[in-house]
Amino acid sequence: MTAVLRPPRTAAWSIGAPRLLAPSATPCPAVDLPRLLGLLDTVHLRGRGGAGVLTADRLRAVAAAGDRRTAVVLNAVESEPASAKDRTLLQLNPHLVLDGALAVAGALGARSVTVAAKDRAALTCVDAAIRVRPDARGVRLHLTSGAYVEGEAR
Repeated sequence: MTAVLRPPRTAAWSIGAPRLLAPSATPCPAVDLPRLLGLLDTVHLRGRGGAGVLTADRLRAVAAAGDRRTAVVLNAVESEPASAKDRTLLQLNPHLVLDGALAVAGALGARSVTVAAKDRAALTCVDAAIRVRPDARGVRLHLTSGAYVEGEAR
């Protein structure tokens, strides 16, 4: 299937040079919340949970709560039995995953970032990426049992 994308209605904006095909251990440029929300609104990024809520709407809800205890949890537990997308992304491009988590954490002023996964090999790849990135030294890794991880923007 081929998707045809219409040009954005707003001026193009990015968080820096493309990093998907050329992962980098260099820190991702800082991004403030209004710019991040604008980008997310433009691309209509949705969570892959049951509700399919727009990511920008979730971030707005977290920011509106004004809780100084905000933490970013990257749920890579992969509760879908036949799916391997999370572990594949963590293993093949952990820097891209860290870019996204750290961009969101920075924009929200989060106090911590945790990557949760049930696949030890995937977390090993993320750990190796963390070790070469000064901006990711505070990221924590959590090996789960594989049970469903849930969360709510409160």
